[in-house]
Amino acid sequence: MFFIDGHCDTITTAMRKGENLLKNTCHIDIDRLKNFSSPVQVFSIWLEKEKLSSPFYNTTRAIDFFKNEIIKNDKYITLIRNYYELIQNIKTEKISGILGIEGCEAFEGNIDYIYKLFNEGVRIFTITWNYENELGFGAATNSKNGLKPFGKNVVKILNNIGGIIDVSHINEKGFWDICEISDKSFIASHSNAQKICPHIRNLSDEQIKEISRRKGIIGINLYPYFLESNGYTDIESILRHTEYILGLGGEEVLGIGSDFDGIDKLPSEIKDISNIDVLYKNFEKYFGKNITEKIMGKNFLTFFEKNL
Repeated sequence: MFFIDGHCDTITTAMRKGENLLKNTCHIDIDRLKNFSSPVQVFSIWLEKEKLSSPFYNTTRAIDFFKNEIIKNDKYITLIRNYYELIQNIKTEKISGILGIEGCEAFEGNIDYIYKLFNEGVRIFTITWNYENELGFGAATNSKNGLKPFGKNVVKILNNIGGIIDVSHINEKGFWDICEISDKSFIASHSNAQKICPHIRNLSDEQIKEISRRKGIIGINLYPYFLESNGYTDIESILRHTEYILGLGGEEVLGIGSDFDGIDKLPSEIKDISNIDVLYKNFEKYFGKNITEKIMGKNFLTFFEKNL
Protein backbone atom coordinates (compact mmCIF):
# COMPACT_ATOMS: atom_id res chain seq x y z
CA MET A 1 0.00 0.00 0.00
CA PHE A 2 1.36 3.41 -1.06
CA PHE A 3 0.73 6.50 1.03
CA ILE A 4 2.01 10.01 1.66
CA ASP A 5 1.74 11.41 5.17
CA GLY A 6 2.08 15.18 5.17
CA HIS A 7 3.09 15.69 8.80
CA CYS A 8 4.69 13.99 11.78
CA ASP A 9 6.84 15.16 14.71
CA THR A 10 8.96 12.05 15.00
CA ILE A 11 12.38 13.71 14.68
CA THR A 12 12.15 15.84 17.81
CA THR A 13 10.14 13.24 19.72
CA ALA A 14 12.80 10.59 19.08
CA MET A 15 15.52 13.05 20.09
CA ARG A 16 13.71 13.91 23.32
CA LYS A 17 13.38 10.22 24.14
CA GLY A 18 17.00 9.51 23.27
CA GLU A 19 15.91 7.03 20.58
CA ASN A 20 16.78 6.46 16.93
CA LEU A 21 14.65 6.41 13.79
CA LEU A 22 15.20 2.78 12.79
CA LYS A 23 13.29 1.21 15.67
CA ASN A 24 11.77 3.15 18.54
CA THR A 25 8.77 3.58 20.83
CA CYS A 26 7.40 6.54 18.84
CA HIS A 27 4.41 6.40 16.48
CA ILE A 28 6.73 6.16 13.47
CA ASP A 29 10.02 4.44 12.74
CA ILE A 30 11.80 3.16 9.64
CA ASP A 31 11.20 -0.44 10.66
CA ARG A 32 7.42 0.05 10.44
CA LEU A 33 7.50 2.34 7.39
CA LYS A 34 9.41 -0.19 5.29
CA ASN A 35 6.49 -2.61 5.51
CA PHE A 36 4.60 -0.35 3.08
CA SER A 37 5.13 0.21 -0.65
CA SER A 38 7.45 3.23 -1.17
CA PRO A 39 5.82 5.38 1.53
CA VAL A 40 6.48 9.12 1.62
CA GLN A 41 6.73 10.70 5.06
CA VAL A 42 7.06 14.41 5.81
CA PHE A 43 9.17 14.78 8.96
CA SER A 44 8.66 18.17 10.61
CA ILE A 45 10.85 19.74 13.28
CA TRP A 46 8.92 21.31 16.16
CA LEU A 47 10.72 23.02 19.03
CA GLU A 48 9.58 22.88 22.64
CA LYS A 49 9.49 26.19 24.50
CA GLU A 50 12.85 25.63 26.19
CA LYS A 51 14.45 25.22 22.74
CA LEU A 52 13.12 28.56 21.46
CA SER A 53 15.91 30.58 23.08
CA SER A 54 18.18 29.31 20.27
CA PRO A 55 15.76 28.14 17.57
CA PHE A 56 18.11 28.17 14.58
CA TYR A 57 20.77 26.18 16.46
CA ASN A 58 18.25 23.66 17.80
CA THR A 59 16.62 23.24 14.39
CA THR A 60 19.95 22.57 12.68
CA ARG A 61 20.75 20.12 15.47
CA ALA A 62 17.55 18.23 14.65
CA ILE A 63 18.38 18.31 10.93
CA ASP A 64 21.80 16.83 11.66
CA PHE A 65 20.18 14.08 13.75
CA PHE A 66 17.76 13.29 10.91
CA LYS A 67 20.46 13.22 8.25
CA ASN A 68 22.69 10.98 10.36
CA GLU A 69 19.79 8.57 10.89
CA ILE A 70 19.20 8.50 7.12
CA ILE A 71 22.89 7.83 6.43
CA LYS A 72 22.85 4.92 8.88
CA ASN A 73 19.72 3.49 7.23
CA ASP A 74 20.20 4.55 3.62
CA LYS A 75 19.23 1.15 2.24
CA TYR A 76 15.70 1.89 3.49
CA ILE A 77 15.22 5.66 3.35
CA THR A 78 16.33 8.72 1.34
CA LEU A 79 16.07 12.46 2.01
CA ILE A 80 14.08 14.00 -0.84
CA ARG A 81 14.63 17.57 -2.06
CA ASN A 82 12.58 17.71 -5.27
CA TYR A 83 9.95 15.89 -7.29
CA TYR A 84 12.45 14.17 -9.60
CA GLU A 85 14.23 12.62 -6.62
CA LEU A 86 10.86 11.61 -5.17
CA ILE A 87 9.79 9.71 -8.29
CA GLN A 88 13.17 8.01 -8.65
CA ASN A 89 13.08 6.95 -5.01
CA ILE A 90 9.54 5.59 -5.28
CA LYS A 91 10.71 3.44 -8.20
CA THR A 92 13.38 1.89 -5.95
CA GLU A 93 10.67 1.06 -3.38
CA LYS A 94 12.48 2.96 -0.63
CA ILE A 95 11.00 5.29 1.98
CA SER A 96 11.07 8.95 0.97
CA GLY A 97 11.66 11.45 3.77
CA ILE A 98 10.75 15.10 3.18
CA LEU A 99 11.94 17.65 5.73
CA GLY A 100 9.80 20.43 7.22
CA ILE A 101 9.85 22.90 10.08
CA GLU A 102 6.77 23.54 12.20
CA GLY A 103 6.80 27.22 13.10
CA CYS A 104 9.46 29.39 11.48
CA GLU A 105 11.04 30.54 14.74
CA ALA A 106 14.25 29.04 13.37
CA PHE A 107 14.57 32.03 11.01
CA GLU A 108 15.09 34.30 14.05
CA GLY A 109 13.98 37.21 11.88
CA ASN A 110 17.06 36.67 9.71
CA ILE A 111 16.56 36.29 5.95
CA ASP A 112 19.88 34.45 5.58
CA TYR A 113 18.53 31.62 7.76
CA ILE A 114 15.70 31.00 5.27
CA TYR A 115 18.23 30.20 2.56
CA LYS A 116 20.45 28.21 4.91
CA LEU A 117 17.59 25.94 6.01
CA PHE A 118 16.41 25.51 2.43
CA ASN A 119 19.92 24.52 1.42
CA GLU A 120 19.93 22.00 4.29
CA GLY A 121 16.96 20.30 2.61
CA VAL A 122 13.95 21.84 4.38
CA ARG A 123 11.10 22.06 1.89
CA ILE A 124 7.90 22.57 3.93
CA PHE A 125 7.56 25.62 6.17
CA THR A 126 4.71 25.92 8.69
CA ILE A 127 4.64 29.71 9.13
CA THR A 128 3.67 29.75 12.82
CA TRP A 129 2.94 27.24 15.51
CA ASN A 130 0.04 28.15 17.83
CA TYR A 131 1.70 31.26 19.21
CA GLU A 132 3.17 34.54 18.01
CA ASN A 133 6.57 34.59 16.31
CA GLU A 134 8.56 36.99 14.11
CA LEU A 135 6.34 36.15 11.13
CA GLY A 136 2.85 36.45 12.56
CA PHE A 137 0.26 35.09 14.96
CA GLY A 138 -0.73 31.50 15.61
CA ALA A 139 -4.21 30.07 16.04
CA ALA A 140 -4.06 30.16 19.86
CA THR A 141 -3.27 33.89 20.11
CA ASN A 142 -6.85 35.11 19.48
CA SER A 143 -5.19 38.00 17.66
CA LYS A 144 -6.92 39.92 14.90
CA ASN A 145 -3.50 40.79 13.46
CA GLY A 146 -2.05 38.76 10.62
CA LEU A 147 1.40 38.50 9.07
CA LYS A 148 4.09 40.88 10.27
CA PRO A 149 6.36 42.63 7.71
CA PHE A 150 8.99 39.89 8.09
CA GLY A 151 6.31 37.23 7.56
CA LYS A 152 5.14 38.88 4.36
CA ASN A 153 8.71 38.96 3.12
CA VAL A 154 9.17 35.28 4.03
CA VAL A 155 6.12 34.30 1.95
CA LYS A 156 7.60 36.06 -1.10
CA ILE A 157 11.02 34.49 -0.59
CA LEU A 158 9.59 30.98 -0.16
CA ASN A 159 7.59 31.47 -3.35
CA ASN A 160 10.76 32.47 -5.18
CA ILE A 161 13.02 29.64 -3.96
CA GLY A 162 10.44 26.84 -4.07
CA GLY A 163 9.65 26.45 -0.39
CA ILE A 164 6.18 25.04 0.31
CA ILE A 165 4.09 27.17 2.68
CA ASP A 166 2.06 25.34 5.33
CA VAL A 167 -0.85 27.26 6.91
CA SER A 168 -1.70 24.79 9.67
CA HIS A 169 -1.51 26.59 13.05
CA ILE A 170 -1.69 30.16 11.70
CA ASN A 171 -4.60 32.40 12.69
CA GLU A 172 -7.29 33.29 10.18
CA LYS A 173 -6.05 36.81 9.40
CA GLY A 174 -2.58 35.38 8.72
CA PHE A 175 -4.14 32.81 6.43
CA TRP A 176 -5.84 35.46 4.31
CA ASP A 177 -2.67 37.57 4.28
CA ILE A 178 -0.84 34.58 2.79
CA CYS A 179 -3.59 34.24 0.19
CA GLU A 180 -3.13 37.88 -0.76
CA ILE A 181 0.66 37.66 -1.07
CA SER A 182 1.42 34.14 -2.30
CA ASP A 183 1.28 33.34 -5.98
CA LYS A 184 1.90 29.64 -5.31
CA SER A 185 -0.28 26.83 -4.00
CA PHE A 186 0.11 25.97 -0.33
CA ILE A 187 -0.95 23.29 2.13
CA ALA A 188 -2.64 22.90 5.49
CA SER A 189 -0.64 19.80 6.29
CA HIS A 190 -2.55 18.67 9.40
CA SER A 191 -5.91 20.42 9.86
CA ASN A 192 -9.56 19.38 9.86
CA ALA A 193 -13.00 20.96 9.27
CA GLN A 194 -14.13 23.60 11.76
CA LYS A 195 -17.80 23.00 10.92
CA ILE A 196 -17.53 19.40 12.14
CA CYS A 197 -15.31 20.18 15.15
CA PRO A 198 -15.13 23.88 16.15
CA HIS A 199 -11.49 23.90 17.27
CA ILE A 200 -9.20 26.90 16.66
CA ARG A 201 -6.82 24.61 14.76
CA ASN A 202 -9.41 23.60 12.19
CA LEU A 203 -10.31 25.28 8.91
CA SER A 204 -13.42 27.31 8.12
CA ASP A 205 -15.50 26.51 5.05
CA GLU A 206 -14.06 29.56 3.30
CA GLN A 207 -10.50 28.42 4.01
CA ILE A 208 -11.20 24.91 2.72
CA LYS A 209 -12.68 26.33 -0.48
CA GLU A 210 -9.73 28.70 -0.95
CA ILE A 211 -7.12 25.96 -0.52
CA SER A 212 -9.05 23.89 -3.06
CA ARG A 213 -9.31 26.83 -5.48
CA ARG A 214 -5.54 27.25 -5.29
CA LYS A 215 -5.00 23.51 -5.88
CA GLY A 216 -3.47 23.04 -2.44
CA ILE A 217 -3.78 20.12 -0.03
CA ILE A 218 -5.47 19.65 3.35
CA GLY A 219 -4.07 16.78 5.40
CA ILE A 220 -6.58 15.07 7.69
CA ASN A 221 -5.28 15.25 11.28
CA LEU A 222 -5.80 12.22 13.54
CA TYR A 223 -5.77 14.11 16.85
CA PRO A 224 -9.05 13.23 18.60
CA TYR A 225 -9.69 16.80 19.84
CA PHE A 226 -9.46 18.09 16.27
CA LEU A 227 -11.95 15.41 15.22
CA GLU A 228 -14.51 15.62 18.04
CA SER A 229 -14.93 18.28 20.74
CA ASN A 230 -15.10 15.65 23.48
CA GLY A 231 -12.02 13.81 22.22
CA TYR A 232 -13.80 10.45 21.95
CA THR A 233 -13.13 9.32 18.42
CA ASP A 234 -13.13 6.32 16.13
CA ILE A 235 -12.89 5.85 12.39
CA GLU A 236 -16.35 7.36 11.93
CA SER A 237 -15.05 10.72 13.18
CA ILE A 238 -12.33 10.69 10.53
CA LEU A 239 -14.85 9.76 7.86
CA ARG A 240 -17.13 12.68 8.82
CA HIS A 241 -14.34 15.21 8.32
CA THR A 242 -13.25 13.47 5.14
CA GLU A 243 -16.74 13.51 3.64
CA TYR A 244 -17.29 17.14 4.61
CA ILE A 245 -14.01 18.41 3.12
CA LEU A 246 -14.56 16.35 -0.03
CA GLY A 247 -18.01 17.92 -0.35
CA LEU A 248 -16.63 21.44 -0.08
CA GLY A 249 -13.28 21.15 -1.80
CA GLY A 250 -13.58 18.24 -4.20
CA GLU A 251 -11.60 15.03 -4.70
CA GLU A 252 -8.21 16.68 -5.30
CA VAL A 253 -7.88 18.72 -2.08
CA LEU A 254 -7.56 16.03 0.55
CA GLY A 255 -4.57 14.08 1.87
CA ILE A 256 -3.28 12.62 5.13
CA GLY A 257 -1.52 14.70 7.80
CA SER A 258 -1.45 12.28 10.70
CA ASP A 259 0.39 14.45 13.28
CA PHE A 260 1.94 11.23 14.61
CA ASP A 261 4.36 11.87 17.49
CA GLY A 262 2.95 15.38 17.86
CA ILE A 263 -0.16 14.12 19.64
CA ASP A 264 -0.63 12.11 22.82
CA LYS A 265 -3.91 10.45 21.87
CA LEU A 266 -5.23 8.71 18.76
CA PRO A 267 -8.58 7.38 17.46
CA SER A 268 -9.47 3.98 18.91
CA GLU A 269 -8.58 1.93 15.80
CA ILE A 270 -5.17 3.53 15.27
CA LYS A 271 -2.12 3.16 17.51
CA ASP A 272 0.73 4.16 15.16
CA ILE A 273 1.83 4.28 11.51
CA SER A 274 1.39 0.51 11.17
CA ASN A 275 -2.38 1.08 11.27
CA ILE A 276 -2.47 3.53 8.34
CA ASP A 277 -4.07 0.73 6.33
CA VAL A 278 -7.15 1.11 8.55
CA LEU A 279 -7.73 4.46 6.87
CA TYR A 280 -7.28 2.95 3.41
CA LYS A 281 -9.77 0.13 4.04
CA ASN A 282 -12.43 2.44 5.47
CA PHE A 283 -11.96 5.13 2.83
CA GLU A 284 -12.29 2.49 0.12
CA LYS A 285 -15.45 1.13 1.72
CA TYR A 286 -17.13 4.56 1.91
CA PHE A 287 -15.64 6.51 -1.00
CA GLY A 288 -14.38 3.91 -3.47
CA LYS A 289 -10.89 3.02 -4.66
CA ASN A 290 -10.29 6.03 -6.91
CA ILE A 291 -10.97 8.67 -4.24
CA THR A 292 -9.16 6.58 -1.62
CA GLU A 293 -5.97 6.46 -3.67
CA LYS A 294 -6.16 10.22 -4.16
CA ILE A 295 -6.52 10.87 -0.43
CA MET A 296 -3.87 8.36 0.58
CA GLY A 297 -1.19 9.76 -1.70
CA LYS A 298 -2.03 10.70 -5.28
CA ASN A 299 -3.24 14.21 -4.42
CA PHE A 300 -0.06 15.02 -2.51
CA LEU A 301 1.98 13.48 -5.34
CA THR A 302 0.27 15.75 -7.89
CA PHE A 303 0.88 18.74 -5.63
CA PHE A 304 4.56 17.82 -5.24
CA GLU A 305 4.92 17.46 -9.02
CA LYS A 306 4.05 21.15 -9.38
CA ASN A 307 5.53 22.55 -6.17
CA LEU A 308 8.41 20.43 -4.85
